[in-house]
Amino acid sequence: MPAAKQPPRLTMREHDEKPARVKLLAPWITPVVASICLFADAASKNWALAHLTAGKIYPFIPGILQLTLTTNTGGAFGIGRNFKELMTVLAAVIAAGIIAWIVRRERSRNTPSLVERLGMALLLGGALGNIFDRLVLGCVTDFLDFAFVTFPVFNLADAAIDVGIGLLVVRSFFSSRLDEEPDRQEIHG
Repeated sequence: MPAAKQPPRLTMREHDEKPARVKLLAPWITPVVASICLFADAASKNWALAHLTAGKIYPFIPGILQLTLTTNTGGAFGIGRNFKELMTVLAAVIAAGIIAWIVRRERSRNTPSLVERLGMALLLGGALGNIFDRLVLGCVTDFLDFAFVTFPVFNLADAAIDVGIGLLVVRSFFSSRLDEEPDRQEIHG
């Protein structure tokens, strides 16, 4: 019986080469996903403000997630809550830095992977969602509350930021491992 035919082996460089269509669309992933994140966050906060009462707990997924409307003038975990204007300026500067980083990364020879683009998009969309709240309302609206653990109340923007950072950290870890042994890495395609 003849041996099963093996698929051709691709090096990392060959595997990373993308068709022209993908190269054309790829840079749009970050702004589109960031915009979706921003609008979903704004819509969820508007819903929470219209339907929830501050301080009252509404069961959502029993034992896992409840809805508790609150606001936050500070940063993550209420840090800097007595410095509302400073926190708004700081958040805007950080968002500008994220945008500059994304633009620089897109223009580099080593363009971001899909995972990096999604991570950057979630990070940017979440940051802009909370900045929008600060500029319009003077505070950030939070309403998602874990029922099974004591944890600060948060919102979709906060969750997007956390997931975005997680994706970037994971991609960074695997990227550095792939870069350590580029000659040994082969991918079946």
